[in-house]
Formats: sequence, C-alpha cells, structure tokens
Amino acid sequence: DKEFMIPFLPSSSDAETLENTFRKLTNEKREREVTRTGPGLWVSLKVLQGDMTSMQEGSKSHLVVGRPTIARKIGFPELILPNDVRNDLYVNIYSAELSRLSKTADRNIEVVVEAVDDTGAVLSDAISAGASAEVGRDFSSVVYYHEGKPRWNEVIRLLVPVELYSQVHLRFTFKHRSRNEAKDKLGPAPWALAYMKLVNESNGTTVKDGYHDLLVYKIEKKFDLTNPTYLDLPSLKTNNSSHKNKLLQYSNSLSLITKDVLCVHTTLCSTKLTQNLGLLSLLKWRSEPDKLKQNLSVFAREVKAAEVVKFLPDVLDALFSILMENSDSELYDNLVFEALVAVIEMVTEDKFKQFVPVLEVYINENFSATLAYNKLLVVFKDYVEAATGHRESMPMSSVEQRRKCEKLGQAMNSLQFLLKFVVRSRFLFSNLNGGKGAEPF
Repeated sequence: DKEFMIPFLPSSSDAETLENTFRKLTNEKREREVTRTGPGLWVSLKVLQGDMTSMQEGSKSHLVVGRPTIARKIGFPELILPNDVRNDLYVNIYSAELSRLSKTADRNIEVVVEAVDDTGAVLSDAISAGASAEVGRDFSSVVYYHEGKPRWNEVIRLLVPVELYSQVHLRFTFKHRSRNEAKDKLGPAPWALAYMKLVNESNGTTVKDGYHDLLVYKIEKKFDLTNPTYLDLPSLKTNNSSHKNKLLQYSNSLSLITKDVLCVHTTLCSTKLTQNLGLLSLLKWRSEPDKLKQNLSVFAREVKAAEVVKFLPDVLDALFSILMENSDSELYDNLVFEALVAVIEMVTEDKFKQFVPVLEVYINENFSATLAYNKLLVVFKDYVEAATGHRESMPMSSVEQRRKCEKLGQAMNSLQFLLKFVVRSRFLFSNLNGGKGAEPF
C-alpha cells in the first residue's frame, strides 16, 4: 500500500502532443521519493491478489466497492480456456499528414471514428474509449491547435458481432474545430474522410495486425454521408495504378487529396475471427465444400500452432463435423485423421504444453461426435497394417507405404489423445443407445 505523487507537468510548447506529455509522466524516475511541495496529484495504490469473487466476499471486501472495471490486456493470455470467448479489435488512431488546401494555416483537426455498415447505418454500441468508458456510437480524438501533422496515438476498442464483420467498416471523418462553431447548432461539418474495411474482400480474412496508411478524400458540400458510395473507392494508400482509374470514374462528391494520409494501427484479440487464410478455410469449410480436400491438406501442412491454439475448440469442432458429415470415407477420413494428429502435435509441443488442459477439457466437456470412434480406429488400423505389411486390401506402392509409415509414427506420438477421443466417443455412443453394443468395442 503506497502513495504516489504525480507532478503536474507544464507543456513545453503549444505544439507538444498528448503522447509526449504521457511519456514524460510515465518515464519519470521514481527512485527517490518526490517531495510533497509543488503542484501535483497524490494517489494511493494497493495491489490485491486473487479473483474477483474472493476479493468481494473475503476480508478485502471493503476495498472492492461497487462493480470494478475489468481491463483486459491488448493480447492473449498464455492460456485460453474453451469458454473464454473474446472478440475485440483495438484501433490506434496514430497520426496523419493533412494539407492546408485553401486555408492559410493548418486546421484544428478532430477525427471522429464510427463503425458503419454497408447500408450507411452507424452501429450504436460498437466503440469504447477505454475499459471504464461506456460503449457508444463514436469516438472523438484530441484536437491540436493549427497542426497539419497531428500525432494522436489514441486507442479505441471496437466491439462488432462476428456475423457483421464482413458488412462493417470504420469511417474516419475530419472536422475543423474553432471558437466560432457555437453559432452552428449541429457542430462543424466534416471536410474530409477516410475508411477501412474490417475484412479483406479477396479472401475473407480479418484485417491484419499492424499499421495501415489510409487515403484521405475531401468532402464536397453536396456529399451525403448516409449513402456510403465511397466504399467503391480504394481505402489504402498503395502503389496500385488501378486506383487512379477508379478515381477518374468517380463523381465530383469526393476528391482524393493525393499527399494526405491517415495512419492507424490495428490489433485483433479474437477467439472467433482469424487473420490466417488456411485456418479460415477450415473453420468455414461448409462455404467451399469443393475445396475441402485442398484446405485440409493446407491446414495440416502450413497452419502454425500459435494460431491454432487460439481457436482450439472451433478447430476440433470443424474437424469432427467434416468427419461425421462427409460420406466419402475413403477421401476425407484419412485427411481429418492427419489434421487431428497435427493439432495434437501442436498442442503437445513444449512451447504450447499449457494448452494440454484445454484439450482435456474439450474432450471431456465439449466433444460430442458419437460415431467418430469407428472412423478414427479404421484409419489407424489401416496405417498399422500398411506399415507392418499385413494389409489385406489392394497392394500399395513403396512411396505410399513410406508415407503411411511416416503418418503412423506421427499418430503413435499422439496416441494418448487419439485414444481419449475414441473412448469418449464410444462412451457417448453407448449412453445414447442405452449401453448396447459394449462387447464388440
């Protein structure tokens, strides 16, 4: 339990950014106790160890008053349990370079951020300015006085339902704030805009983590913001020459300011949305059934463990759905078996062993494929027979036999969990059928 004195810091200049002011405060050395003299803010801080329930019900209950704010980290914890569902997109409105155009001085820029669907409707509960802030329809940035290259570095959290992601984009409108705007009851009208889609149209993956340079368009007075025709225009600043052709064919309502740019940074923290195309293809396998064989092969070969463990329950659900819903056992059972072995290998790697309990929880509580045991055993038996030369069906080439031997070796490393799936599946099947058929198994 300690008190801290946070001194008030005068701004070194009118042009100093809020980011630099914060850096001065947070980088201040606290090695020696700050004297109590001078202007500042005293705060008392105490760290309580334990979960929320024990804090509210135990001896520390007088310190945990009301409903405390839960601030989640921008990133995933080391362990993601099956029931820990999260779907947050963090957007950092980082900086901009904006031209004066017809003005004699740089504007006092305010950026307003909104989540808008493809019909032009603004989502009413989609944007949060911080852990303790209410979720609302927009966010307004800090305003710097006559600054053409503002650097905000302000982070917001976007909360959009998973099923709406492909229909929603972020719209950034630029306003000039002045002391004379009180005359206008509606406030200043935006003079420029930029936008960013949440999903890549080309492949359906969610926008990648990192910095994005957005094009800035000047708004003419007759432009209607409720009609998002700007979605036909390019949003990202690239060297693609096809952008120019699109712009030339567009109406006079918007005009590209070629030198201007808005820079934003995004970080996705979601257990439902992925930025990996191979993983997305597996999770949405029903939408492209004709590519299922290729997508299963790509998944087992190329998708990394760090991505799979975040979506472990959904990945396993998809694999067992494919196993049970496809009648072509000769084609799909082996591919699903190999993908399942690949998942088990990922989870049991030293780097990701903390996810083994998550796999156990899935098998005991979430797994529901009552007929999977038979298909898994048939494939495993086929591998064993192929490797030992006791296969009774048609003979194989030496290349195919070597491949089967290799796959059997991988399956043996994953045998503990393969058999747990088999036993759990048989147990569920037996319960469903009143305990019949136990002896053959």
